[in-house]
Amino acid sequence: MSREIGNRYEDLASEWVLAQGWEIIERNWCCGQGELDIVAQAMSSSPMALLGEVIVIEVKGRHHSSGWTDSLISNRKKRALRVSCIEWLNKVENGEEELPHPMSGIQLILLRIVGGQIEIIWNAMDIDMG
Repeated sequence: MSREIGNRYEDLASEWVLAQGWEIIERNWCCGQGELDIVAQAMSSSPMALLGEVIVIEVKGRHHSSGWTDSLISNRKKRALRVSCIEWLNKVENGEEELPHPMSGIQLILLRIVGGQIEIIWNAMDIDMG
């Protein structure tokens, strides 16, 4: 997938994140181990997140559902996401990254986008690799 197409999916995901009442803290945050597509924080409590909760979002998109597999995140990518999350959290703890609210928790979700429709997969690290 080209970076241009990936950016379009991430733009759709960003619009969705803002519509949930979350603030985008980072987009395409990079470190030596990988990239976090979107890091957001809940600005109020809702059924989806508590005030201050940080949501790390991995975005995967396709034009249509044919050929879509259950193996959305490889084990290698999962490791890179874990390490990147830890590195980002270390920067927050060291005061190198600022959050609008004190952090009340963190969770990783996957936004799967097919033809403009968004599906949320919570606990993305638990996805069955088949």
